[in-house]
Amino acid sequence: MEVFPLAFSRNDQSRCEVCMQPPRLKCERCQVTFYCSSKCMELDAQAIHDQVCGKLGSLRRSSVHSLGSQTIRERHLQEQTKERTILAEVCMRVGAAHCNRGHFDLAIPAATLALRLGSEVYGSSNVKIAPSIILLGTASIGLGRLAKAEAYLSQANFLITSLAEEDHALKSKVYRALGKLYKAKDMPDVAIKFFADDIYFSSVASGAESIETVGALFLLAEVFLSSSPQDKGKAKGLLTVVERVWRMQFDQLLSQSFATFDEAQASEALSHISSIIYVQEALKDNAKLCRAYLTLAQYYACVEEFGLARETLKTSSEILKSFENKHLELDLKNFEELLSQLER
Repeated sequence: MEVFPLAFSRNDQSRCEVCMQPPRLKCERCQVTFYCSSKCMELDAQAIHDQVCGKLGSLRRSSVHSLGSQTIRERHLQEQTKERTILAEVCMRVGAAHCNRGHFDLAIPAATLALRLGSEVYGSSNVKIAPSIILLGTASIGLGRLAKAEAYLSQANFLITSLAEEDHALKSKVYRALGKLYKAKDMPDVAIKFFADDIYFSSVASGAESIETVGALFLLAEVFLSSSPQDKGKAKGLLTVVERVWRMQFDQLLSQSFATFDEAQASEALSHISSIIYVQEALKDNAKLCRAYLTLAQYYACVEEFGLARETLKTSSEILKSFENKHLELDLKNFEELLSQLER
């Protein structure tokens, strides 16, 4: 299968970094990244370029052929490969965080650069570039470019299924993206199938109640919420699991004095808990709503937003006044004591 032209290293670097059109501008700092317009330049700067400008410039300016002996050239090539691999990982983390925040237009340049760098390291048909193709597909879904998303995800799925040994984590990623695609295409039965496959492979790779699996549980709950009335009960059960998994994660982080999770996980956690609060408010389930606000307060404490943690804890306490639950009352009291210690 052919990989999209965007994935290939460009012999002619004088093309717009974002849209591959003939350039009119270039980055003043690195001098080797080009753009067709100020719009593309600003988009790329906000998306990824400001974070990688210096190292990307060094890579693109460097020439192995101008060095001395074969040994020196080989050593330099190894160093460049390592730098490209590190930069690609940075691009993937940033792009995933953009996606989780709903900034899909910013995720595209980050994922595209990750794909170019990965292709330069591994080649254009290696399964190791599949995660960046999946990220491009996911961002394209968010932008409503469903045909392009389907092409990206078909390509990623082809690379993954060609593996001699199963990579459960990678299969989980592509099935999750395919589930999102068919959810966007209003094909819930197909979406449910892919999300179920995602849950299975993610559970095998990381555990049934891991933060890697919780994303698929949340997405499946979203499909059930928009389906038949009998499916809404399934959704409520899944959302309870999602909230519990994040709460356990926050407990662990707070007990380890801010052994923080990465930016993409933080964005996903905030998105999930905020959505759960919205659903529980609609369902008028005060016990679960109180618990969800307490979990949100824990999230804010984990990211050291203590003012927001205090406000959210107050909201949870106000909800608790409408009913009696000794267990929740104790949890709120314990967290308030912990928050007071963290604020000092």
